Amino acid sequence: MDNPERLEPRTIGDIIDKSVGIYRRHFAIFFSALAVCSLPPWIVAEAMNSQSSAPGASEADFAPLLRMLLLLPATLVTQVLFYRFSEAMITLMVSNSYLGRPFLMSDIVRQSLRRLPTLLATVMMTLLVTLVAGVIAAIPFIAIAVVIGLSTSGQVVMIIIIMIGTIVCIGVCLLVSLPLFLVSEAVMLERLGAWESMVRSYELVVKKSPKGWLNPANHSLRLGILLLMFFILNVMALLISRLPFSAYGAYVAITQGGGFRAFTETVGSFNLAISLLGMLGSALVQPLGIAATVLFYYDLRVRTEGFDLDLLAKEMGAASPAQQFGDAPK
Repeated sequence: MDNPERLEPRTIGDIIDKSVGIYRRHFAIFFSALAVCSLPPWIVAEAMNSQSSAPGASEADFAPLLRMLLLLPATLVTQVLFYRFSEAMITLMVSNSYLGRPFLMSDIVRQSLRRLPTLLATVMMTLLVTLVAGVIAAIPFIAIAVVIGLSTSGQVVMIIIIMIGTIVCIGVCLLVSLPLFLVSEAVMLERLGAWESMVRSYELVVKKSPKGWLNPANHSLRLGILLLMFFILNVMALLISRLPFSAYGAYVAITQGGGFRAFTETVGSFNLAISLLGMLGSALVQPLGIAATVLFYYDLRVRTEGFDLDLLAKEMGAASPAQQFGDAPK
């Protein structure tokens, strides 16, 4: 059983420090859970890649293409299903560890399976809302590009409009998805439904946040900084997994000749190993990101709902301050 952490408002640095501590204490189980859950999607993805690059198939042979098309939805389904299951387990384990509560792996698995359908529905709804917002933002740029494209002298302007529209569309998707990023915590830790979890995430990240995008205490700004840091960490893990093979490819190209073609062919011969190392690298990094998100969720509840006082009141058998004022944390 872990000692409970002192529940108090924390800086981003404190959140990362506490996340690393929890990650180190439970490294074996975190890494094992994510690695095991990453293996089935990896196998399906590699099966699809083998079909797309199968040698000896003629242009008229549609069998490999058909198999690849059948494997594509299977790849997407397994990736979403197994990753969200691992996310659910790690979220519960991090929460219990942070609050000093003992847990059994069998209980974690059972609770994760019970909440998994709701979590998947919530993620799909969040993705749908984000895509709809992106499409709406892209419509004016698409209309302008179509009008300009009808003229023979506006091709360059049309390309510029499309590029600007793409950037705006991505920005809108990020702005819409950011307030909904804590839906997994709402589903797993508060046991809310899909729509309620989206509303809850928006409430914590936006509605109860100090105003002003440049305000250092703004919840969206702090969450964005945290996510950016772990995005960079994930990218670094993927690059590091390719580094030894890229170095060997460069060595072969320099010593044996052949230039860039020799480099790409050499690196390509290790695609399976690169993919496997990339999967293991993600399994190393992603639990840390999930842990930081869980701790950020609790930080928001401490800041806005007196969550620390609520726990203390429950231990003493008294009504919490939030309950006394009719706004108890769920």
